Amino acid sequence: MSIQRAVLCYVIKDGKVLMIRGRKKHAPHYQLWNGLGGKYEPEDGGDPTACLKRELWVEGGIAPLRLDRVGTLRVSGLSHDSNWVVDLYRAYGYDGEVLASGQEGDLRWFDTSRPEGIETLPGDQYFLPWVFCGKYFDAELKYESGFFSCFSCTFTSPSAGSHAV
Repeated sequence: MSIQRAVLCYVIKDGKVLMIRGRKKHAPHYQLWNGLGGKYEPEDGGDPTACLKRELWVEGGIAPLRLDRVGTLRVSGLSHDSNWVVDLYRAYGYDGEVLASGQEGDLRWFDTSRPEGIETLPGDQYFLPWVFCGKYFDAELKYESGFFSCFSCTFTSPSAGSHAV
C-alpha cells in the first residue's frame, strides 16, 4: 500500500469556516464537505506551504495571509490503494475573492460552533471541533473497507509552522 502526502486547510473568518463539497467521484469526500487542500504535486517540491498556497488558489481563488500549522493526520483504510499523511492547517485572512464554485466543488461558509451540522467523513467529526477552537494535535483515523473504525489523538503545543505568508 502506498503513502500519499497531502495538505488540508480550514480557512477561518468571523466565526465561520470555508469548506468545499467534493465533486470528484473518486475522491474520499465525494458529496461531503472538507477543508480545502489536496495532494502534493512535483512543483511543490515537498513544501507543505507551497502545496497549500497552490491548493487554496485553485480550489478557492484565495491566497492565505497567515497559516497556523495544526498538526498531522494519518489516515488508513479510506481508499483501497493508499494511506494518507496529511499536514493540517488553519488559515486566517486571505487575499482574493472566494469562489462560489470551482472545478473541485462548491464552496460554503459554516458556523464553527456547530461542526456536527456539517456533512463530512465520519472521522472528521472527531477532530473538527479541535481545529475550530484552536487546538494543536496529531491524530490517526482508521477506516476498514471504507467505514470509519477508530480515532486516536495526541495534543501538542503550537508548532514552528505557524507564520504569515
